[in-house]
Amino acid sequence: MRLLLLQDALCLGASNTVLMIVPMFHANSWGLNFAAPMVGCRLVLPGPALEGAALYHLIQTYQVRGMHLTCKTSNTMG
Repeated sequence: MRLLLLQDALCLGASNTVLMIVPMFHANSWGLNFAAPMVGCRLVLPGPALEGAALYHLIQTYQVRGMHLTCKTSNTMG
């Protein structure tokens, strides 16, 4: 039930693509890597490349509509 309630809040849905910049061990991503595929959302994982140019390329290539990140990861993106 919670997943259905959070679909709109987290930009999750069958027509959405989400870029998950949060590390897998962080509390903000514990449910996202399971919830996105459960509702048919496409999940893009950037790997170790967190530079601005690499993220821009992922956003343009996969037509990302939502991003999930923490304050620390947003501060380290150059």
